[in-house]
Amino acid sequence: MQVHRLVGAHLTSRGLPPGSDLVINPRRPRRGEVAVVRSGGRTRVGIFDLERGRAVLRSDRGTRWLPPDTVYVGVAALASPTLDGMPTG
Repeated sequence: MQVHRLVGAHLTSRGLPPGSDLVINPRRPRRGEVAVVRSGGRTRVGIFDLERGRAVLRSDRGTRWLPPDTVYVGVAALASPTLDGMPTG
C-alpha cells in the first residue's frame, strides 16, 4: 500500500484540501480518475483526461500536458481529507 499526502490546493474543488492522504492503487488511470504520476522529476496529482489525443492532468490550477515519458504511479483508491481546523502544513 502506498500513501500520498497532498501538498498544494490543486484538488480542493474535489473535496481534497492540502494535507489529504490518498491511498494509491498501482494501475494506469482512466479518464476522470484522480491520478498520481511522476513527470519532470516531480510527483504530480490531478484528474486524468485526454485532450486532442494527448494525456493531461486537470486541477484547480489548470491543465498540464503529460510528456510521453510520464510514469503512472497509480490511482487514488481512497482518500481521507483533513479535519476542519487541523493544520495542513
